[in-house]
Amino acid sequence: MKRIKYLIRSGLALLLFSVLLSLTVHGATLASLPVTGADRVQDPSAVDDIIAGIPDDVITLYRQKGGRIYIVDYRLDSMARRYGMYVDYVYGLYVYRSCNIYVYRETDRQCGAVLAHELGHFLFHETRPSWPADVRARYQDDEAFAELYSVHHTFHCLSPDDIDAICRLEAVAGKLIQ
Repeated sequence: MKRIKYLIRSGLALLLFSVLLSLTVHGATLASLPVTGADRVQDPSAVDDIIAGIPDDVITLYRQKGGRIYIVDYRLDSMARRYGMYVDYVYGLYVYRSCNIYVYRETDRQCGAVLAHELGHFLFHETRPSWPADVRARYQDDEAFAELYSVHHTFHCLSPDDIDAICRLEAVAGKLIQ
């Protein structure tokens, strides 16, 4: 009986959270982003399914910072080396100074996940000075945060604490819009 009550309470909490989240998220699409190379994506809905939960405020801030997304048909290993990254199999790259994102489109679904990851880097670097102290202490590594951000928008399987923190950080982007 206790287990049933717990499931009902947690289900209701999840439903309430989903309703509240849907009020603040309008849904990014590939067409709504500043993209070069979108013609390389065969099924834009596969990308849209992943990035749909990214709030308009994050996209608006990205646009204000002059960011552009480049979808390319080659891995970014050599480009990453120019920026001091010495790893192989680079599928995405966020260039901090220009806010440009480069995404290798191997498959459309992978392209969406990498795009969400790189937008996570953007969110981390542009909003971190304005983060609440508890969240800043929780997420100190930009790569780990970007991966978490991608998992949140690709698989929707984070803990409620992580979901709450990400929503709070996405709200920070809204406060930084000029």
